[in-house]
This record gives sequence, C-alpha cells and structure tokens, in this order.
Amino acid sequence: MLVKRIASYLTLALLASATAEARQSPVTVAERFFTPIDTQSNVDSIAVWHGPDSEERLLIATSKAAHKLYVYDAKNGFPISQFGTPGSELGQFLRPNGIASADDFLFVVERDNHRVQILRLPDFTPLTSFGSEELIKPYGIYLRKIAEGSFQAYVSDDYNKVLPGEKPEPNPAGIRKRVKRFQIVINGQGVDTKLINAFGEHEGPHALDVVESLMGDEASGKLMVADEDEQHGLEIHVFDLEGNDTGKRLGQGTFQFQPEGIALWETIAGKGYWIFTDQGKQANHYHVYDRKNLSYRGTFSGERTLNTDGVAIDLKPTARYPMGVFYGIHDDCGVSAWSIADISKELQLR
Repeated sequence: MLVKRIASYLTLALLASATAEARQSPVTVAERFFTPIDTQSNVDSIAVWHGPDSEERLLIATSKAAHKLYVYDAKNGFPISQFGTPGSELGQFLRPNGIASADDFLFVVERDNHRVQILRLPDFTPLTSFGSEELIKPYGIYLRKIAEGSFQAYVSDDYNKVLPGEKPEPNPAGIRKRVKRFQIVINGQGVDTKLINAFGEHEGPHALDVVESLMGDEASGKLMVADEDEQHGLEIHVFDLEGNDTGKRLGQGTFQFQPEGIALWETIAGKGYWIFTDQGKQANHYHVYDRKNLSYRGTFSGERTLNTDGVAIDLKPTARYPMGVFYGIHDDCGVSAWSIADISKELQLR
C-alpha cells in the first residue's frame, strides 16, 4: 500500500513539473531614461500617443492617488503637463487605473467611478464615459480598433473584495464575469457605446481569481489575461477575441510574484514577442514569450526598476531608438524606459 502511495505521489510530482516552464535566470538590461520621481503619485498604467508631427509623442500615466493624468515627453521622460481633478464629472477622475490610446482617443478606466472615460487628444477634451451600469471595480483595458472610429474595449472587472454598501453585482443570475467587452463608435453625431458580452468565470477549474492586466493580438486572435491570485493563479489565461477560453495557460512556475502589465512587441509578418511583467518589490522581472507559438524565450530586469504595474511599448523608430522603446512603471512613483534594441540584444532574440 505504501509503495502504491509513493508511486502516486511521484506521478503527481512529475505531472506538475511537466506543466511548469523552465525559467531562465534574468539578464539585466539598463534603462535608457526615467521620468521624474513623485512618491505621492501612485502611478499605475501608461499609454503612448503619436501626434501628426513625427516628433510629437506623449507618454501618459494614470495617478491613482492624485486622481489625474501625468503627461510626459515619450522621447525623454520630461514632464509636460497634468490633467484632471478628483470627481465624477467628465474631465475628472476617481482612482484612474488602466489606460489605452487609439488614433486621437484616450480611454481611461476609473475604478471608483465604475466607468471608462473617453477623451480626445492632444487637448484631453472629455467626450463621454461608459460602463457605469456594468462595471463594479474595473482595472485594466485592451483597446481594439475595428475600423475608423470603431473600437472594442475589453475591461477587466475585479470585484472579489466588494464591501457591504458598495455597488452590488449587476448580474441577477449571479454569474460573475471578469472581463466586459464593449463596442464604441465615434463619429460626427457623437459617441455610441454598448456591452457586447462578458466572459471569464469567477469559479470552477477555469476561474480568473484576481484580474487587472489584459492585452490582445489582432493577428493571432488571442487575448492575454493575467491572474494575480497567489493561491490559484500567477499565470496568464489565453482567450480568443470573442471571449472563449482556449484552456492555454502561460507562466506556470515562471512567475514568482504577480503577473501585471502586458505588452505585445510586434516585429514582421505576424511574428514578435509578448512581454509579461512579474511585479516584485525586491526583484522585478519581465518574461518574454514567442508571439506565435507562445514558447518561453527569456527574462530580463532593469538596473533600478522595481514593482512594475503597467507597461507600454512604442515601436515607431527614431534615430536614437531604431527598434522602439519599452516603458514600465517604477515603484508607483515614475516611469522607466528601455531601448527595444537593448532588450533584443541581451536576450538574443533577433
């Protein structure tokens, strides 16, 4: 009986090791520049916007503590301006978190206003908001462009810790969904929005337990959703863009801390890499996976950067950064920037 029991334990151990990935030691890639440090800002997520002038590039960060947006020059991190005040009117924010841009539109997720606000760039003109009827504690956003003026917004809704007296769950059947998918049409008549569907189970074998970051890939039809739960998560769930769970999981045995910001590094002909943040306060890593076959390719860290929440990538080349720039939040108080060419060289990716 004892022999059978030992054999059973060995079998389970082998199965567990087979599903875990072989993680490499991280290589260090030096940051190229930093934004000014503001220890009171509690910045979370970032987006990049390109102006009609090829030299005009804005790096925009959400500040959860100040309830505003910090605006920097994306080429060097120099501060340009700040936008917003605390409140629930358009142009105001309550704990802004996720952020995404497409064309001249900026989408800002507000956890404590239970909504997504749309602004027009570069003047930050408020247009409208949506999601207040469907969202409870929204955090992250993936913005998908469908056509000119037509978008889909995938918003993570993490409401495990809803307290008594807070906004109740809107689903009368009690079926919790972790990602809400909206349609947005912006034209000369205004802005139309509607909920398309909701997906991502809260319970069961495919549950998403603690969700914030998500990012999609139009070419492959994949949507990556990070699960930060320390007991059942620490992995990436792979969905399709309609919200169907493929059953594929990434990062099992690779993530040491919390899966956070996600960036898609596109190269040529549908090739490229995914960058997944492994957020830690003493050690902070970025895991790189192949875009097509989702194989693990390596891990890098910065020299100074810690505790990264959101990330962003700008692949438009400049003389100084011919392959583009990767940005990551540094310890809730600033933004770090890396040359994509440096990352590629150190990980021997191209």
